[in-house]
Amino acid sequence: MHIDRLFPRLDLCGRYMRLLNEDKRLCTFYALFAGFGLTTLIGPLMNSVGIYWIAIELTTLVSTFLIAFERVAESMEAAWKYIMVVSAESAWHCSERSFFTGAAALCSGQATR
Repeated sequence: MHIDRLFPRLDLCGRYMRLLNEDKRLCTFYALFAGFGLTTLIGPLMNSVGIYWIAIELTTLVSTFLIAFERVAESMEAAWKYIMVVSAESAWHCSERSFFTGAAALCSGQATR
């Protein structure tokens, strides 16, 4: 059974790729799309903050490849800007979380000396 029959919305993506004469890369697009869905779903299921951060970065990485998929100058520039902004924001939130976790431990008296 063809993937377009299983997921009708993906057929729109396939039609767009066929308009661009990118039939050879359609399988790669579907793999990246499925990878994005997988990384988006596994992120909230992580039990550790460190592993959760890695899952979020994997989502960022896969979505960057999806943004740059057309391989034109505009999409490459957009992908570069996207990965820089999102990675910087993610690093900021991770350090912020570590700071507030440490501050909460100090205030509650649970910090180890």
